[in-house]
Amino acid sequence: MSDAWYRWRHYHPSEAADPRTAFAAGRKLGRREALQDSAYVQVVPLLEQLLHELVEERIDREVEESDTREEAMPF
Repeated sequence: MSDAWYRWRHYHPSEAADPRTAFAAGRKLGRREALQDSAYVQVVPLLEQLLHELVEERIDREVEESDTREEAMPF
């Protein structure tokens, strides 16, 4: 069982005494937790890709600025 179900059971002791109510609450909390987990699984690769692109863009910009400064420097 999930931690969320145990938290619910702690805060709803009278409802937890009824097996049907407890089962329904556990099922609902399990679905919610599964949806959150799957959302995180889907978002993490997207965030990693975004971070990679931002780092690459920053490196490219710094290299271009460095090249521009070198061109402007008299020898």
